Amino acid sequence: MALSIEEIMRRMGIKESSGSFDQEEEDELQTRLMEDTRKFTAGNEGDGELVESHTSAPQDPRILAQRARNEQRAVEAGLAPDPRVALAQKERASAKSIRPKLDETLVDEIRQDEASPSDYSSGEWSFYEEEIDGKTIRNLGPGLNLEDPLTERLFEEYGGKDFMNTVLTNKGISGIKESRVILEKVFRERVHIAQSDAKDYVGRSAWKSLDPEMQKALTNLSYNLGAKKLGKFVKTKKLIDKLVAMRTAKGKIDKIAEARLIDHIGDEMSDSNWFTQTKTRGRDVVQQFVTNGAINMLKRKEQNG
Repeated sequence: MALSIEEIMRRMGIKESSGSFDQEEEDELQTRLMEDTRKFTAGNEGDGELVESHTSAPQDPRILAQRARNEQRAVEAGLAPDPRVALAQKERASAKSIRPKLDETLVDEIRQDEASPSDYSSGEWSFYEEEIDGKTIRNLGPGLNLEDPLTERLFEEYGGKDFMNTVLTNKGISGIKESRVILEKVFRERVHIAQSDAKDYVGRSAWKSLDPEMQKALTNLSYNLGAKKLGKFVKTKKLIDKLVAMRTAKGKIDKIAEARLIDHIGDEMSDSNWFTQTKTRGRDVVQQFVTNGAINMLKRKEQNG
């Protein structure tokens, strides 16, 4: 049901007279504000956007200031979306539209590494808990840590503000409409973010000097650790910098020196708590980086028959 003009103006806090105009100007302003409000109501009942109006009206600064105050009151009264939120969503959508398409092999590798064998084979999103450093971590497999603020933000973006609470209450997605579609979008967005974090870790220009399988290995590592913990691999980063410098320098590359440096990077990655804790995954990621994926790809092929 449409709100009355009086009710909307009451919620917006618009007074009948501001005292800063003469009667003729005041009448003109109130007429325009009421017409704005009617259009505003139409936008609120439609797609939720505030409709611009009076593009040909005199640009009296007092009228513009009053209109800006009224629009802010509308946001505060819950009658209009916050333009800052709308702008942020528009910027994110624009960024998503121009970013490179995900390598499906990478998506599949991370999905497999994040899921248990039953999850991977059945395609189910199972709820499970695990103890890490004395804390109970709730997960939705494959690959979604429900304690992670990023997961919560993406759940809200793709599934609505109540999606996380519903998943936690149900301890899974049973009975949640379109839940698998939502979770697949969240998972793929997490892969995009992990790849972006890996690029930031290495350096955007340096990233191009790494082989595709090296990039996949670092993205997998980034997904598993998150940007903050990935940044703690300081020695690994310094060695990667040396590799990039070697590859971008003028002249012929010493292949033996390059191979030794890549092996050194693998050794440094292996000398970490992450490698010890992840076991098979850590070994696979290091192998993928060091051998440009040859051994790791062959191994996956054998496992999948």
